[in-house]
Amino acid sequence: WTKTLGGSPNDRLEAVDVDSNDNIYVSGFLDYDILTAKFNSSGALQWKATRTSGQQPGSDYDVGWCSRIDANDKIYTGGYARTQQNGADQPYWMRHDSDGSNFLSRSLLGKVNGGGNGGGVWNGIDSSGNIFVAGLMTSTTSVGTYTGVIAKYNSSAALQFQKQLSDAAGQVSYYGIRLDSNGNIYAVGWSAADG
Repeated sequence: WTKTLGGSPNDRLEAVDVDSNDNIYVSGFLDYDILTAKFNSSGALQWKATRTSGQQPGSDYDVGWCSRIDANDKIYTGGYARTQQNGADQPYWMRHDSDGSNFLSRSLLGKVNGGGNGGGVWNGIDSSGNIFVAGLMTSTTSVGTYTGVIAKYNSSAALQFQKQLSDAAGQVSYYGIRLDSNGNIYAVGWSAADG
């Protein structure tokens, strides 16, 4: 079977994941509003949720980039959302229960100090239920530059730490993050200064 959502040029699915009961979750955007949707294993739509950061729908990017599912079949979507702060984008992650209820979201901290892109890349959850994300955000200190960012939240979604990394060119971004068995964090991405 095949399924479609939306139908406008401003619709796109970016990621897919499957839970312990073979339900299928997708994330992306519909008319530039963040999308999370659930299908059962037969392809029947169970629910879909779209969220906007507050801008006029369809006028700016609010994008879900990636999805992950935890041991309790909660679905997490990571991406970026257009904010009211000088037209810049802000990294975020959000969570739904498997039935679409109990919505929760978090944006990575930091004042957006100029136009530019931000993005959140979702990783997963460690054995204690801690949540790790990585991405980029517009620099908090210099207009037109941005920094790589890694953040950790506990299982209650309270921020534990957020680290930023910049370079001489003012352009660093992370596109992936993983944990080893000892809880060490590894992030990959690129730096304009280092190529």
